[in-house]
Amino acid sequence: MKRKLVEKARTMLIDANFSTDLWAEAVGTANYLRNRCPTKALRKMTSEQAWSGRKPNLAHLNVIGCLAMVHVPSGQ
Repeated sequence: MKRKLVEKARTMLIDANFSTDLWAEAVGTANYLRNRCPTKALRKMTSEQAWSGRKPNLAHLNVIGCLAMVHVPSGQ
């Protein structure tokens, strides 16, 4: 399991042309995605779904390295 996370994180960093300075963030993201992907062991349910009883919402996900906007609350 650890090896798969490391490989996924490495692939994300290489694909986005990011430096290894973002290694911890990439591993965290790989784990976040892993918990939201269906597995054979849970009969095609996600870990998140098995734990919470709800299907995860993936609408907020974007491709790593894509342009994004930041919301700055008024008054700051």
